[in-house]
Amino acid sequence: MPGILRGGEARQMMEELRIWAGPAAALLSMATAVWVLLTSPTKAVSSRVDDISVRLAKVENDLAHLPDTETFHQLALSVSEMRGDLKALTAHVESAAATSDRLEQWLLKQGK
Repeated sequence: MPGILRGGEARQMMEELRIWAGPAAALLSMATAVWVLLTSPTKAVSSRVDDISVRLAKVENDLAHLPDTETFHQLALSVSEMRGDLKALTAHVESAAATSDRLEQWLLKQGK
């Protein structure tokens, strides 16, 4: 039968397998070690890049809701206008308070 090995042939084939098995296992082990060394930093860098991408997307989203330069300038002008209006209002309130004080003093003198 062509597919069956005889005792001597089987022994010789086993001996050849034993000779090659050690170096083949060592070569496979070294290849695995090299692959792990080459891909581990890549995975770490990839993970770090993913983290930075998420953080960058958050910062971009936060910045999108902030006013731009023109809007900020308009806000500054509006605050400045409001300060002027508040000063004018304060002057009117002080005038009204002084009038009220004088009226109160006059009423107190009339009540004696």
